[in-house]
This record gives sequence, C-alpha cells and structure tokens, in this order.
Amino acid sequence: MNSITLTGGEHAVLLLHGLQSSPAELQPLSKRLNQAGYTVRVPHIKGYGFTHGDTPRSVTHWQNW
Repeated sequence: MNSITLTGGEHAVLLLHGLQSSPAELQPLSKRLNQAGYTVRVPHIKGYGFTHGDTPRSVTHWQNW
C-alpha cells in the first residue's frame, strides 16, 4: 500500500506503522483523525511490511537488521 495523506486543518498528525505492517493498518484511525479536523500523514516505511508485488521472501526481516 502507498502512503496516506489526508489534508485537513492547521494541526497535523504523523502515524507510523509497525514492523511487518503497512499504512493500511492505520487507515481507519487516519480517517477518524481527519474527520476531527487534523491533517494526517502515514508514510510507507521502506523495508517494513509489504508493498504490491512483495512476497515474504523479498522483504527484509528483523533478523537481518
């Protein structure tokens, strides 16, 4: 999944997904925060989670860090 950017008011919130996750996990929260008037950004952090076309063998695992 790509990064999420929801334009809202003057105040902003940066949400960061966890290991083996993606912005999709934070989409419901980001929508609620945006409805409350916040600008919300959820970047896709390279090396974490999956992107389109990734397989479990093609991503970096925590043991390799």
